[in-house]
Amino acid sequence: LINVIIFNGLSVLIRMLTLIGVNKILAIYGGASAFAYISQLQNIVNLSLVLPTNSVNSACIKYTAENKKASYELWRNCTFIVLIASIIVSIILVVFSRQISLLTFGTEEYHKYFLYLAVTLHFMAFNIHLQSILNGLGKLKEYVISSIISNILSAGISIFLIIIYGLKGALISIVISQAFGVIATYLIGRRVGTFSFRTLFGTIQFAQLKKILMFSSMAMFAGAILPLSLSAMRQMIINFCDVESASYWDAVWKISTIYITLISTTLSVYYLPKLSSLDQKKELVREISSGLLFVFFISLSSAFCIYLLQDWLIIFLFSKEFAPMAPLIKYQLIGDVFKML
Repeated sequence: LINVIIFNGLSVLIRMLTLIGVNKILAIYGGASAFAYISQLQNIVNLSLVLPTNSVNSACIKYTAENKKASYELWRNCTFIVLIASIIVSIILVVFSRQISLLTFGTEEYHKYFLYLAVTLHFMAFNIHLQSILNGLGKLKEYVISSIISNILSAGISIFLIIIYGLKGALISIVISQAFGVIATYLIGRRVGTFSFRTLFGTIQFAQLKKILMFSSMAMFAGAILPLSLSAMRQMIINFCDVESASYWDAVWKISTIYITLISTTLSVYYLPKLSSLDQKKELVREISSGLLFVFFISLSSAFCIYLLQDWLIIFLFSKEFAPMAPLIKYQLIGDVFKML
């Protein structure tokens, strides 16, 4: 686990720095109210990716880790599911773009961003699919390089658009910036002989399709719950308070996301392939127990440090305009410790 933390730490550090940079630029050029709008759209993006990605990722990682030498058939079936699911979601976004905009923002003014998303969704989903293959194969170096390049590309595009176009640029970046990472991921996998047209596309086995979907059904449900609940909570705050209050709440959530990223990303990269490779109950229990102790220690220590530095962090990550969010931080940190366990 320590080796994975060290190696994956570079990827997580880059991801955290890019997230901090984008949030800072958004706070300066968009103001407090921009955070609520940006997060509403990001939730729709995440929700749109649930069907194309959550339907295959867990199964792809697990079954690839179990049988690395005979995974081509699995990858082809997963690719087929990703493509079909992406097309279905894209059609929904195009047909109901105005209704989704009205439900998300309270106006049809932003419907065009969902049309953009209908196009870029395919590239985002395929990038996540390719990364799950690298993860399942245990190609941590390639997985980390792919993640770093994707994060840097996404952050660079986002910062450029926010500076030039403000809130509109930020909204555009949400639906297009993550799509460019698929080029880097595919080229990295192709360079090491993992990806090719033959390994990713081919004959479909319907029995295996059913197996994949059955395994990932819970992941699809869990993946949909979080963006839906966050969007509903944000909309409630806007309705009962105002947009600025929703942005303060959202900024607290972003602080939580930044430090939890280190813990959750490391666990997702290490534990699913590791647990899938263990067939002895004693080894499985030992691995889970050591993981729980590690998570408890890290999450508690991180929460305590953030509480002590909260005033400085608000200025550093956002701006003085976000000072009213300070009383909310301690409640979020308490919840974070229990959530990680």
